[in-house]
Amino acid sequence: LTLVSATDGTFIDINDTFLRSTGYTRDEIVGSRATALGIFADEREYTTFSTTLKNQQTVQGMEMKCRIKSGGIRICRFTSGVIMMGGRPHILSSIEDISEQRKATDALRISEGKLRRLTDNAPDMIYRMTLPEGRYEYVSPASLAMTGYRPEEFYANPDLIRSLIHPDWHEYFREQWDAL
Repeated sequence: LTLVSATDGTFIDINDTFLRSTGYTRDEIVGSRATALGIFADEREYTTFSTTLKNQQTVQGMEMKCRIKSGGIRICRFTSGVIMMGGRPHILSSIEDISEQRKATDALRISEGKLRRLTDNAPDMIYRMTLPEGRYEYVSPASLAMTGYRPEEFYANPDLIRSLIHPDWHEYFREQWDAL
């Protein structure tokens, strides 16, 4: 949490979590300005934040790159609002460091992209369904070569797969489906 003067940008107070997260001491922060300390790593993001706060008096969940004392860059989510204290405007901000969450999200996106390229180019029909509804979430493009049906046709008709199973295997398929 930070409390900043809205008139000159001076830190009035911060909580201990802010100090632990940034590596600064209270004496280094209180009375200083974020711009003088170089806390905002991207000038455009800071300008957008400041403009939004000035125009709307509140910012909800805005992500910005912040520089900690060691020089490292962290991704922070700001929720801020203008409040009046002693007849003067101040900015009260809750700041959440989402750097690790962002790394995990980016790694997952990359992994999903690799998996998608693999399944989209595999010669076998690959599909994923929800259970127990039996609704297709994904059908690979190989479905056309293997069955004569495009993925969209499977999405539109979840029972289509059953029509492709030889009648001798219907009972086995039903038992397997029921077990799932």
